[in-house]
Amino acid sequence: MSFEYIKLEKKGKVATITFNRHDQMNALSEGLVIDLRNALLEIKKDEFLLAVILTGAGKAFMAGADLKEVAARGNMEHYKYNTLLNDTFELVGRLNIPVIAAINGYAMGGGLELALSCPIRFASGQEKLALPEETLGIIPSAGGAQRLPRLISPGNAMKILLTGETMTAAQALEMGVVDEVAPAGRLMERAAELAEKIASNAPLAVKAIMYTVTAGLELPLPYALRHAEITNDIVVASADAREGILSFSEKRKPVFQGK
Repeated sequence: MSFEYIKLEKKGKVATITFNRHDQMNALSEGLVIDLRNALLEIKKDEFLLAVILTGAGKAFMAGADLKEVAARGNMEHYKYNTLLNDTFELVGRLNIPVIAAINGYAMGGGLELALSCPIRFASGQEKLALPEETLGIIPSAGGAQRLPRLISPGNAMKILLTGETMTAAQALEMGVVDEVAPAGRLMERAAELAEKIASNAPLAVKAIMYTVTAGLELPLPYALRHAEITNDIVVASADAREGILSFSEKRKPVFQGK
């Protein structure tokens, strides 16, 4: 499948999606969202892949919405686009393998909302992050107003949402908006290291953890614990689980086959 606004690369068990509207700071356009959704659906069908990295070409991860497109849309067109946008971001969070946001440069508005939909978020120290929608008379409607208060303290989330102030990478790390700040110049290297480490593990276990954690966050704790127990009963009966235990006892590297 070919794409106009992104690049999709696969290396071993890791896929990298690079937003490629660098002349527009990778601003969210309908075409970019469609490309992203199609790439995610292609990745979802590829049972060999075990991790995904999202990043942006040029100086920005994603600088928010393409305001020229926003201004040109009528109410019905805006409704259809917003549904597409939210469905796509939801797909990021519910993909059966982990998605790492390698946030390079600006992540504003919808760009930060996309990063928030990823299970893991890296920065490198040069980023500027914000949800400035309220300064334009609108609200973060692609998950920012819902995911952020679930991710960090409600007070800090409200401060970010209500002021629209820009955070540095260090401030984002302190509040828990990002999970790690990589050394200067090593953002993609660090994201790739983590992706490769994840991809070296048993495929069924990786996918089961994604499924268990994602579902468990939406359940009361007793139900979430039972959900994890049932999932583990399935995974522990796999050939990979037997191989993992055997390789440990034999003091060798396991050879997982996803079975």
